[in-house]
Amino acid sequence: MTILFAGMIIGCMIGMLIGGFSAAWYYANKEIKRLKKAFRTKDDV
Repeated sequence: MTILFAGMIIGCMIGMLIGGFSAAWYYANKEIKRLKKAFRTKDDV
């Protein structure tokens, strides 16, 4: 039972890390695309 509990805690930590990194990566990608679009329109003008 204790091993199961420890495994659940470790799994929760790993899951939160993966979730945090993937969310940050997703928002960073959106921001990069937005910035590229802004720079492209600035160069065209």
